[in-house]
Amino acid sequence: MAVLGGFRARACAPALLPALLLVLLTGCSEDVDQAHAVQTRLGRTDHVVASDVTLPTADRGAEIALDVQAGLTPAQVVALAADVAETAIDEDYLAYRLTLREAGTPTDALVVDDDFGTDPRAAAVVWHWQRLASAILGEITYRYQPDAEIVEVETVGSLVHDVEEAGRIGYGSTATTWRFADGGSVYVDSGRLQPEDVLLVQRVQRTVASPSLPVPAPDWRLETRADHVLLDLPVVLPQGSVAAAALTVPTYELPLQSLALGAFDALSVSSRPTWLRLHQRAVDGDDDDDVFGWWASDQPPLPGRDPLHRGWDTWLEGVAGA
Repeated sequence: MAVLGGFRARACAPALLPALLLVLLTGCSEDVDQAHAVQTRLGRTDHVVASDVTLPTADRGAEIALDVQAGLTPAQVVALAADVAETAIDEDYLAYRLTLREAGTPTDALVVDDDFGTDPRAAAVVWHWQRLASAILGEITYRYQPDAEIVEVETVGSLVHDVEEAGRIGYGSTATTWRFADGGSVYVDSGRLQPEDVLLVQRVQRTVASPSLPVPAPDWRLETRADHVLLDLPVVLPQGSVAAAALTVPTYELPLQSLALGAFDALSVSSRPTWLRLHQRAVDGDDDDDVFGWWASDQPPLPGRDPLHRGWDTWLEGVAGA
């Protein structure tokens, strides 16, 4: 009987497959219909130029994206976010991220949670987003949550200008993180950008990225942190990447000296401790970069940091004190 029972179970399994597939397909169809219903209703909402509703996937949640009329007041944008939430609730489409773009400037986006329409800071957030978008040349993605916000600016040749404008506007709190990127160059800061922060970016761009240097670092990374400032410089030698063991002070100190002097000159405007890293990017993406030089204004060189003992940390200490 056990064999017969097993046979019957196996025989029934193929018969169940069409029913299971029908259930799955019906569920998928209902989800698509739900998203379509939300998108259709939003497309008829006042001030909405275009709408796109995306179903959740395994690695990302549901999303609603709206192109809205240009020139709306912050109050109108907040009211629109509340209308979107009401529509989503009516259609049982919950827990989504809302992306807003003004028609005519589709590169500047405000990304918020589904309850943004009832957030007491919502109008102020929209006002700051609109003000930044009108002053900054790069593409802005402003991601807001009540306890944290990230302002990302992608620029093409206007990184320094955009940092200057953000500093002039004077927006930011302890919950604000800024990220400006121009190709491989990146500046990361938090809070309100201070005149010292702006000056630091200006000096870094003018010194280490200068094409007049024997070895410039156009793809620099500057991070202003609570207790120190980090300047990270990927070094690209004229002859290309060299073996780590061959990257020694006697061989390469002359072409790298101007870069190091420029970095220390830029960092000198900071009132916080400053750190400098020199590294050669790995040729193989699976390998770690070769951080051959490390210096900190508030710490002595760390013995044994470089397993190859090439002496760049001590060399940087000497250049900094020259």
